[in-house]
Amino acid sequence: MTLRLHVPFVACAVSLLCAAPRLIAQDRFIAHVADGGGFFTEVAFHNPGNNAADCTLSTFDDQGNPLALVYDATAAGAIALVHRHSHAIRAAATLASSITFTVNPFATFTTATTGAGGANGEVLQGGAVLSCNNPVIGGATYWLTDSNGGIVTGIGVPASAPTTFFRVVGGNYDTAFAIFNPSNSIAGVTIEAFDDTGANSYGPTTIEIDPNGHYAFNANASVVNLNLPSDFSGSFRLNSGQQFVALGFGVQFTGTNEAGYALYTLPAVSSTN
Repeated sequence: MTLRLHVPFVACAVSLLCAAPRLIAQDRFIAHVADGGGFFTEVAFHNPGNNAADCTLSTFDDQGNPLALVYDATAAGAIALVHRHSHAIRAAATLASSITFTVNPFATFTTATTGAGGANGEVLQGGAVLSCNNPVIGGATYWLTDSNGGIVTGIGVPASAPTTFFRVVGGNYDTAFAIFNPSNSIAGVTIEAFDDTGANSYGPTTIEIDPNGHYAFNANASVVNLNLPSDFSGSFRLNSGQQFVALGFGVQFTGTNEAGYALYTLPAVSSTN
């Protein structure tokens, strides 16, 4: 299984000795959005301030082209259907690669893709850019459904700012990654893996991502050529000379659901070194 075909695919700690950082309005990015193949993506953004936030959420495919994901027409409909993703949502949805919305003070805007995928049922995936005129917080949840549309599991990730270093710990042979390039030039991202003992390393290997493009993969994939042993356990390091947005989460194969695997969060750190 590779993430590119099957998986659509933070907490802030503030020192007690320091003041909490002031939120400012700036673009936020979601490294992975996906729809189809049993997955749909829900996005939710909360306005913690006293002024309304006017926002635009735009999605892009692997090559950086606008990605026409089908968004539910109303936030209320998405919220009502999130616990059982009904096919009825499709009738109320419109095809779009960009949506605009306003989040009132202390309110939360929530919407979801349909789960229908592309015109021929193919999985649609890419990255997303959120631009608002006032600060909001939030992110995306990837929901996996069974053949009847019932929820199997979900995993959430925050919208984030770009970084030049991204580290994931506690990973295995199947660990899943997604990277979004928020710049207007090709980004080269280098990937390395280190086992639990620290004595063995794998890589480095470098992948190139188109401007505004997206790349998703499993650590064991031949396209990244890390040559990990099947019993690998350890950490991963991604770095680049320019900024990128990334996420990583665990994949554990199991017989407990239709998909045959479970997804789970892994500790991850973004930094500049």
